Amino acid sequence: MYQIAAIIEYLFNNFFNHIPLNSICVHIIVDLKTDDRLKSQFCKTTAGKQSFVVLAASLLLKSLCRKTHFDEASFINHTNNVTMKKCLLIGGLLVILATTLAHEYILLASAFTPKLGDTLQMHLFVSDGFNIDMERPVQTAITKKFELLTNEGSKNLLINATNNTYPVATIPVNFKGLGLLHMSRDYAYISLPVAKFANYLKEDNIKNITLITNGSKPIQRERYTRYIKALVQSEPLVNDTIYKSVTSQAFEIVLLQNPYKLKSGQTLQARVLYNGKPLANKVITARNRTGNLPAIATSSRTNNQGVCTFTLSRRGEWFIHATHMIPCADTAIADWESFWASYSFLVP
Repeated sequence: MYQIAAIIEYLFNNFFNHIPLNSICVHIIVDLKTDDRLKSQFCKTTAGKQSFVVLAASLLLKSLCRKTHFDEASFINHTNNVTMKKCLLIGGLLVILATTLAHEYILLASAFTPKLGDTLQMHLFVSDGFNIDMERPVQTAITKKFELLTNEGSKNLLINATNNTYPVATIPVNFKGLGLLHMSRDYAYISLPVAKFANYLKEDNIKNITLITNGSKPIQRERYTRYIKALVQSEPLVNDTIYKSVTSQAFEIVLLQNPYKLKSGQTLQARVLYNGKPLANKVITARNRTGNLPAIATSSRTNNQGVCTFTLSRRGEWFIHATHMIPCADTAIADWESFWASYSFLVP
């Protein structure tokens, strides 16, 4: 373990100042997603802190070597005078990474109501409500789909995307009316102690999961996917229905009214779909921020038609989000599989 930590220390000291941390983290996620051996090891070793640190160091080493074009063997001799403190630092880095993965992902526009001829920038943020933790760059390996849907058709935003760049999309506003951006992200993985996992279920209003708390399964392994939408509007069009487009996401929020035609104090309905079918009895959260006022949140539960209703108590940026979880079909990889959805828009 000390030997691996020394290698990472050497790489950090000599090369890290030239390499964005986001780029390194992307490679770690991709390695876990595509390498079955690492994926299995990651899921199994998080119960033991030492083995977790070893795996963290191994993944960082693999990623850094790929970024710096050095092979791993050439650093093996740099192993002297290493302390446990450095190992804990490495472990902490991966713990931070795992923590950020558990928050909402939201798409926010540089301007939700751009003018025709403007350039629209879309930013993908990791957030806790409207408390922004970090911004994600373009991540082509883990992004399965990213499109802009307008009345003129759909545009694949991944075709000309450059990996590890910000923001995730820069779009010329050459369309009138509504524009619906929708993104689907591939599997990511996390493991939590059962007590923290139980708290997470409570905080996210996930009530259909029963945990075994007798100590026989101290670590809960989860894999999850994300489905992210944002609605912008250029010059308004009559009878524009882009807002309620169904994009065939596995877990999807569909607005039933055009929020750009609503005012503060009016209600907005949304339908929640899981595998294309209405999901009943699911708690959905809506959040708002406007100006320098504190952000607010409200919640609603879907009916038998998968429909929930919110009162838009004030203007400004809103996003609706929800999490759905089921037992994972592949128990060798994870115990649970969750689906995260968000939909951002503006109430003028």
